[in-house]
Amino acid sequence: SLHDALPILLLAPSALNRQPYIVSGVGNKVSFKVKSGILSKVDLGIGKYFFELGAGKENFEWSSYDTN
Repeated sequence: SLHDALPILLLAPSALNRQPYIVSGVGNKVSFKVKSGILSKVDLGIGKYFFELGAGKENFEWSSYDTN
């Protein structure tokens, strides 16, 4: 479930150990962003992977994902 994904996301590494993840959602639609930085696209990929791992890819859909 989506609630199961958040603890997994908190365990995710980030490029500079900043944990720059910003997650919001309504229903099964999830918006995922990371704070801007030199490696923000790397962080975006890491965070999305761990979120999908925790939530189960079939249990939600991305409404948007971006680097700020």
